[in-house]
Amino acid sequence: MRRLAKSEDIEAVFSIYAHEEVVPFLTYEPMSLDEFQGIYGELVSSRCFCGNSMACSPASTGRLATQAGCGTSPCLEPWR
Repeated sequence: MRRLAKSEDIEAVFSIYAHEEVVPFLTYEPMSLDEFQGIYGELVSSRCFCGNSMACSPASTGRLATQAGCGTSPCLEPWR
């Protein structure tokens, strides 16, 4: 399932962002959860940042990009 990320998802998203196999592919240096809060707040407020889940656990994150004027994000289902 894919849905827009919410502020209460920060720990699950941080566990993905902070994973040693993911960090080399990010544009951010490794950081603490406290340091990540500002970045995560920007991602959530963009309303283009989603999470994907597998077997009831967060599995990945991503940003949605649409063409100008295409309306709202298709990413609306809750993580289950």
